[in-house]
Amino acid sequence: MRIAGFVIPAVLLVSAADAQFVERSFPAPGDDITALAGDGLSVYAMDPVDGVIYKVNNWTGVPQDTIPLPFTCNTPVGLGFGGAVENRLWFSEAGTALIHEMDTSGTIIATHDFSDSGVLTITGLDIGVLDSSPYTVALFFIDSATRIVYEVRLPVGSAPMEVYLDIEGCPEVYDIGPPRSWDVIPVACEDSISPVRCYSDPDSYDTLGFGEYESARGVGPASEYNRFYFSDPETGMINRYCRDMGGIEDEGIGIISSSCVFPNPAAGLATVRFVLDSAAAVDVSVFDVSGRLVQEAPAIPAAAGVNETGIGGFAPGVYLVRISTRSGASLHRLVML
Repeated sequence: MRIAGFVIPAVLLVSAADAQFVERSFPAPGDDITALAGDGLSVYAMDPVDGVIYKVNNWTGVPQDTIPLPFTCNTPVGLGFGGAVENRLWFSEAGTALIHEMDTSGTIIATHDFSDSGVLTITGLDIGVLDSSPYTVALFFIDSATRIVYEVRLPVGSAPMEVYLDIEGCPEVYDIGPPRSWDVIPVACEDSISPVRCYSDPDSYDTLGFGEYESARGVGPASEYNRFYFSDPETGMINRYCRDMGGIEDEGIGIISSSCVFPNPAAGLATVRFVLDSAAAVDVSVFDVSGRLVQEAPAIPAAAGVNETGIGGFAPGVYLVRISTRSGASLHRLVML
């Protein structure tokens, strides 16, 4: 839900059997993030309205760089990072079968036209590992007109384009991530039940299912193969989602049943209070409204029940306080006087 323009996400619940949960969230660097990519250490977030690709830390969301999007006749869609050359970014143009390959200065190096192969309109793409032995990297993209996901081994032209997955029954598709080790493709789509569908077969998919999400427009890979990122423009957050964490049912996951920050407004110091269902490590982080990490305490071993910790020592202004465990996170607006 929203309060005075700020987002207070619901606490996200975990199924012990499947152990799926939002592991971490951070404020999106722009208001219109429509596509995500990753290089293991950073998340690249495309904002076509502002005409830039933001490079942010993949754990804190702190901005590291801003890459200008080159001029194109149509709106940029989809985003991938890597390939045969590691400092390359890939994106398409809405309503076309064109995919551009650019460097990290914003210069287009090559343009690939897949219309001769029957592709109509690309809305999402990403770069992923097709085989580990020998190491083979591929470009994956979806034709939203046919709902077909294609694979193109890199460099482009080194092998014929192939159909990777023919998705059935999916509503409007915004973006896709590459196949993960659990052999599914995450798809950001117009779905009131789950904003991201994880397809393993043409007519078989898993929903996120754990927690409350408003929407998803971009989806991209994390460094671990059982995780991915998705952007939620309705809440203004980028979420890191863990799809499968074996053995978590034997550990304290610390579901946050309630939390608050007081006094608010505060002068100098404030208290963070949270209630856990079980003992767990808790991370308390403070961001300014631009998404810059201001203060982060080491993971706090917290007991089941009511816990408190203090924050403060930063300049007057408006801040976002995030309280997170392995089960999810809650976010609070704090005014420092």
